[in-house]
Amino acid sequence: MNHAMGIDWGVLMGPSLADKNAHHDIHDAAHTEMDAGTEVLLMSVSSGDDRTALRVAFALTDGWQQRVLAHADAEEEDLFPQVLARFPAQAAAVAALRRDHELLRLLVGEVRQVLEQEGKVTPSVLSRFSALLHLQRLHSDFEEQRFLPEIATVTRSSHRSSKEE
Repeated sequence: MNHAMGIDWGVLMGPSLADKNAHHDIHDAAHTEMDAGTEVLLMSVSSGDDRTALRVAFALTDGWQQRVLAHADAEEEDLFPQVLARFPAQAAAVAALRRDHELLRLLVGEVRQVLEQEGKVTPSVLSRFSALLHLQRLHSDFEEQRFLPEIATVTRSSHRSSKEE
């Protein structure tokens, strides 16, 4: 189990996805962690420590994969189907959120590919990390504003069903 910023990343699955406060906390902690890692990367680059910058960049791509993209996978496998089952009118919003997830995956993959091919942190790597942070924040804000009421409904329904069993 990985604990970062006091968050148990195992909560990315299950009921935490449907709890509006926990879901927001997951988004916020992931963004804070990725932002902090990007700051460390920028400091390494600006100090001319290319070796450290490369290690930090690889670690940062791992963080994006293990935290943000794993969370996106959980949303797509668990949360979105529940929301769509109860709120079919949200299909366009879910499609937009899934597209955001694909863009995040694409950017992380591009960063990883450049790091592996170039063996150094390039300006394109830095711009992609910046884009990742911006996209993640926009995505989370849209998701929370669009889905928090539905998530609360899913949570109430799930709790009622499990109590009845």
